[in-house]
Amino acid sequence: MSQEKQLSIAHLGYTSRGGAGIAMERLHRGLLRGGARSDLFLGQEAGSVPNASILSDEILAKHANFYSHSFQKMIATDASTYFTFPVSSVRPSALSKISEYDVLHLHWVSNFLSLSNIRELADFGKPLVWTAHDMALMSGGCHTLNGCQKWLSGCNSCPQLRPEYGHLAASTKSYRQALLSNRNFWIVCPSKQCADIYKKSEMIHVDRVVAIPNAVDVESFYPADRLEARKALGLGSAQKVILYSAQYATGKGLAELEQVARQICSEQSNVVFLLLGAAGKAAAISENCSVKLGHISSQEMLRMAYVASDVALVPSHEETFSNVAAEAIACGTPIVGFDVGIIPELAEIEEVARSVPKLDTASLVEAVRTALVEEKNVDRCRMTAVERFEPVKVAYQHRQLYERAIKENASMRPARATAYPDLSTQMYELMCTIIEKDVNQCLAPTHKHLKKESNKFKRECRAFQNSLSWRITKPLRVIRHLLQFVLFGFGASRANRSV
Repeated sequence: MSQEKQLSIAHLGYTSRGGAGIAMERLHRGLLRGGARSDLFLGQEAGSVPNASILSDEILAKHANFYSHSFQKMIATDASTYFTFPVSSVRPSALSKISEYDVLHLHWVSNFLSLSNIRELADFGKPLVWTAHDMALMSGGCHTLNGCQKWLSGCNSCPQLRPEYGHLAASTKSYRQALLSNRNFWIVCPSKQCADIYKKSEMIHVDRVVAIPNAVDVESFYPADRLEARKALGLGSAQKVILYSAQYATGKGLAELEQVARQICSEQSNVVFLLLGAAGKAAAISENCSVKLGHISSQEMLRMAYVASDVALVPSHEETFSNVAAEAIACGTPIVGFDVGIIPELAEIEEVARSVPKLDTASLVEAVRTALVEEKNVDRCRMTAVERFEPVKVAYQHRQLYERAIKENASMRPARATAYPDLSTQMYELMCTIIEKDVNQCLAPTHKHLKKESNKFKRECRAFQNSLSWRITKPLRVIRHLLQFVLFGFGASRANRSV
């Protein structure tokens, strides 16, 4: 009996940090535990992640950072979302090592892989799975939608870009759509809501959009003694603790958090908001009503913060998943949040989560009040997290998708040649224009200074020539030139000699 071939997966992502990077790493570890061959290829340092290596070229990575900085000149001054253009930090020759894998799984690849790089990966003829960690896959460069509907009609005249560059978003979206349409691409969405949005985008056939949640390390995030956790964090045993965690403020509901805090703290004196991350630390909430821990690098400290809390508040305006929500319930703490990402699915079990309409702050305040009154059901929260987000279970769902993709890929006809928009030329020409403007702006002060000094020198020369000393010594200069002529003749070397 022949031994079954081990499934091999190559994951490509910019970093193993941040929400998308953590989700990628957890899936990777789940696949390894399930017996698959799983390797990470990253654009930045891999840290202690097993089977991980850097794919970026050091010089190209610097170029990519420079290009990204230059492209920021195209962003409108009133832009309301994070926007990136696809730039590469990888040499084409480095991609050849990826061709041996059964499945190529892309994650958050901004500032790492360009669309041309991804086209090269598609040309290997292997199934490509792309996890939608945000909305960039179906837009012209926006990572969050922020209410914009232009993604439904081609991203023309993108409001996030300055008017003269607005067409670039449409070109990027067109290139990406052409790339996804004729290849064995599959899009994984971490929530049903995210999948529904991607199906509306028509970037790829609806059958190729699959909802599979992110994994949570339930062995690292688990319930414990709440009083001990509070003691470790300096919280009172009788306090009602509301947790908020966000590293970036954009789209994470900071204004709604502050409104909830003002309302709840004015009503109840024993409430404290436990604020994590840079965004949490920046929240304008009274010190009497908050404990600001800021960025937490220790996973154990983060777990204690979840355990110590009565409820976790997730007022994000957009999420494809929500690692905070999943980690909180793994530690036995229920959720209150807007109906985004995974929260509506968790809210099907009232003891686990409460979901209110997005931006409805009054309903959010009421849901928080209710959650603080009720005793949290630690066991129900924990059971839900283990059933839905345990890494090996999530990895198994991905393996089913991989095997389906491999099977369908084997029966596919070779993809027809696709006409791609000439995006690289447009980007190059615009980048050169921007760089030229930057250089001119940088040199303008120097040029102005040199011109000023030159004019000053000319004025001094004219003043000297008009001076009395210059006129008096003129006969002496004439006599000097006559003596040079008489003594040295026409000798070129000596005729020019100074006397």
